[in-house]
Amino acid sequence: MGAGSAGSVYRGFLDDGREVAIEWTNVTKKGFQDRMFINEIKTLRHFHHNNLVGMLGFYAKCSECALVYEYMKNGSLFYLLHTIRTSTLMSWNTRLKAALDVARGIQYLHEFAGPQMPNFFLRMKFQTSRMMFSAPLVNYVAPEYYLRNSLTTKSDVYGYGIVLLELLSGYKALHWDEDGSRHYIVDVVVPRIVRGEIDQPMDPNMPIPTPLEMRAVTDMACLAVQCVQIEAGSRPSMTDIVDRLRSALAQCLSMLCDNMKANGSYNSSLALEEEIARKITEEQSRHPRFTWL
Repeated sequence: MGAGSAGSVYRGFLDDGREVAIEWTNVTKKGFQDRMFINEIKTLRHFHHNNLVGMLGFYAKCSECALVYEYMKNGSLFYLLHTIRTSTLMSWNTRLKAALDVARGIQYLHEFAGPQMPNFFLRMKFQTSRMMFSAPLVNYVAPEYYLRNSLTTKSDVYGYGIVLLELLSGYKALHWDEDGSRHYIVDVVVPRIVRGEIDQPMDPNMPIPTPLEMRAVTDMACLAVQCVQIEAGSRPSMTDIVDRLRSALAQCLSMLCDNMKANGSYNSSLALEEEIARKITEEQSRHPRFTWL
């Protein structure tokens, strides 16, 4: 299927018929230490959250090691956004939801696991579909890692800010123009946001946002700028990010319910208010789940 953080990734099936993703590593050939594999298992077995791809098990024999994960049928968020440009992500409401779900996954890791190198699998879940975020990691690494070989929770925030910029603009973290010029998304998009030209870097393939959507998208854009600040201390925490995105998404949900009322989907204001309350409560009541593998 591709390459993971430590080796090739394959699609497979368990005896009970479940599809899985298997990350396979030849320890001797790759030069990895056995303890790295063991430490990864010890860490991953504690994680269980709606927005993280779960590890189902592992295999180890001599130099051969494999980690078995849930299989994401719909592919990665990176693939859907940049490769096939699926209609699934062609609404600002859905992109805000994707941003919020990824943020919740990282927030969970920060609360229960501490600082993490941004190479973990993240997924978003809505209705019956599930997607995960997976992309070349070097384009998401914070400056302090290159300068001081230092990683903190704020390093993850930087990488997450890149994801926000991608959702806003449709650009890859590192992309090329038609003339072959290479551009880093931070250098292209952030200056325009800072100048107040939010509409300039917005994905041209997306529908024109309504006033309420534009307010929410602007909030997301400003949040992205804060996340990719050079100084790690100037970046917000993932808890702050989740709270702000919840608020932004609530604005879009409110607009959606207004549209439903205008189309006659509700016969009374009370029914409409109950639907708005239900949608917002549904978004705000999702808490991390913690369990053993």
